[in-house]
Amino acid sequence: MAHDRRMSSLTLGEGLGQRSPLAALDVNKRHLWQLSPIEEDRVVKKQKKEDRVVKKQEEEDRVVKKQEEEDRVVKKQEEEDENDVNEEQRESPWMKLPPFQFATWRRLTEKEWEDYNECLEKSEGFDVGDVPDGILDIPVTPLSLDDPETMKDLQMYSIFALEEHNKPEKKKYQFVKVLKANISLRRGFLYYITFQAERITGFGFPPLNFRAKVHTLQGRMTVNFCEPEL
Repeated sequence: MAHDRRMSSLTLGEGLGQRSPLAALDVNKRHLWQLSPIEEDRVVKKQKKEDRVVKKQEEEDRVVKKQEEEDRVVKKQEEEDENDVNEEQRESPWMKLPPFQFATWRRLTEKEWEDYNECLEKSEGFDVGDVPDGILDIPVTPLSLDDPETMKDLQMYSIFALEEHNKPEKKKYQFVKVLKANISLRRGFLYYITFQAERITGFGFPPLNFRAKVHTLQGRMTVNFCEPEL
């Protein structure tokens, strides 16, 4: 019976295309049926261990391959998003500079930089002081409220921010007008808007100045902050 069992093990292993235990046992090159039960068990365990190692390696290779494919998809999407952001920024009116020969653009002087940074840090972006027209390379740029399209956008962003502020609050406010606004490039645009709002219900309450940070990217708006000005 032991002879038949060992012969069956040998036949089954070879029929499945597995590595023959004979190759794993280098002692006297005996056939499996010539091995003692202890030797046969050792050979079979060794073969199973090798099979587990191979299977584990194949699984790890599949995981690595899947991760590499996901990384390629994410990288491609990020590149497409970056192209969309760059295109949105290029098309923005305030990013379009006049022809070089007619331009009067310049950079801030050292003293102007000191005043600019002091205002910027103190106001957290909502006030940059009196920045002259045509200044290049500053992180936060004041916006002109004289442009109708710019004003239309600022009003829309202000109303959107105020609606977000009103949701959890008991006191409800309605938009009145934009007072001033700054802008910076932050993978899209980040607007620092100061606007006026008044209580919806009740009389005798003076309008309040609100500050809001609104981020826009490919037509999507996100309110980072909106609170009454202290």
